[in-house]
Amino acid sequence: MEMIIRADDMGYTETCNDGAFMAIKEGCVTVASVMLDTEGAVDALARLKACPWVSLDWSAKFWGKPVLEAERVPDLIDDDGYFRRDLLQLSQINSQELEMELEAEIRFCILNYGKAPFSALPSGSEAVDQVRERVCQHYGVFYDYSGSGKKIISCGEEYRKTLNFENYESYDPLGMIKEASAEEGSMQGKIPMITLQPGFLDDVVLRNTLEGPRSSISIQRLKDVQVLCSRELNDWIKEAGIRLVNLRDVFYGTQDCQNYRKMISGC
Repeated sequence: MEMIIRADDMGYTETCNDGAFMAIKEGCVTVASVMLDTEGAVDALARLKACPWVSLDWSAKFWGKPVLEAERVPDLIDDDGYFRRDLLQLSQINSQELEMELEAEIRFCILNYGKAPFSALPSGSEAVDQVRERVCQHYGVFYDYSGSGKKIISCGEEYRKTLNFENYESYDPLGMIKEASAEEGSMQGKIPMITLQPGFLDDVVLRNTLEGPRSSISIQRLKDVQVLCSRELNDWIKEAGIRLVNLRDVFYGTQDCQNYRKMISGC
């Protein structure tokens, strides 16, 4: 059975990146989803250049500041220069400003990573995604590759939306990964994609969690790092016959992930 493990929220901060890259080096992360507007984006892109077994996904959550100068996108930002917290809830948006910003983010990625992201998922905002899909098509970014009728099926998304400080003890990322594999019979040849958010915590991550509504996930990131670096997960992957793949492997038939795992295991 093939499986994708996607590390989300990369680029949040450099400290948060440190935890994510610990997980990537262990070989279980196959897709890195990077926010290109956050303060740790340059660090994440630079380090991902040395991780060719991982495919780069473009995450559009708008938690940071525009790549463009603030005066060029006034309708998209708040008084502090950050993207408006309600940006993804707007029914109407300045599409010209948004398209300029999204194109600037792609160019930013090319500058710091050497090429455009390989893939991108919708943000959930119809107004934003109409523009984003157009930009992705222009730059050759695989867009909206997971969901109903697609080869890749996202697993555990609704569960992760319920996570907060109070239910940290019951959070079980390893169980979530195993549960996705247990549904193999109903997958009918499709590939499960489990999204985790590995990372270390700093003031920025915790403050945004407490102030909302950017993310309710903070301390769960530490469990994600622990599980993705664990011998237990690696042993289970081997015993269950799981073949980890990235999105290039899926769509282009490469063997990037398996080649790296063979290299680090010495077999």
